[in-house]
Amino acid sequence: MTFDSYYHGGVYGEAYDVALSVAQNPAKVRNPLILYGGSGNGKTHLMRAIASHCSSSVKTEFIYAESLVSEMLPYLKDSDMATFKADMAMNDVLLVDGLEFVEWKEQTAIEVLGLFVHMVNMGKQVVVSSNSTMLSGLVEKMEDYFGVEAVYLPTPDEPTAMGIVDTLCERQGITLTEEQKKLCWAPHMGVGYIRGRINI
Repeated sequence: MTFDSYYHGGVYGEAYDVALSVAQNPAKVRNPLILYGGSGNGKTHLMRAIASHCSSSVKTEFIYAESLVSEMLPYLKDSDMATFKADMAMNDVLLVDGLEFVEWKEQTAIEVLGLFVHMVNMGKQVVVSSNSTMLSGLVEKMEDYFGVEAVYLPTPDEPTAMGIVDTLCERQGITLTEEQKKLCWAPHMGVGYIRGRINI
């Protein structure tokens, strides 16, 4: 998944621009970068694109939130969070996907927030994503602490959806009539739905 394969027109222009600027200048533009939106609207795509766009001299780690918490818990149990933070801070860019899949108990949220604070203070870039329908309490804590606003990736409106359909059809060598194109979009459905309709 790259920036070249991400449709950045319509309602996705802002998220694309911010993500690209972060990839080009880690820890210098927007830190942390918080992406949120419904399932299938491109959050993971943008995170993978950031990781792939960073130069080879920039060490990146993409990890799912559930895995991050699972790795952290033994250190928390042993009261050795300093070691965990130091290990994670060996990365220049940490991308944590799917905050909504973790049951954020207060202590867990505080410790993960502490990790993100540590990394930002060390000059490392943090990127996280969350599903807007289950907006994590951790996201709200991050917005309050760092004074940043999450970047919203909405479901595509009809003009954006038609642009996505045209782009996907061109890349796959598919020809659709205007009526067929309209059938690829439905209100409140994400980009994943559009991809599925094209490939039926």
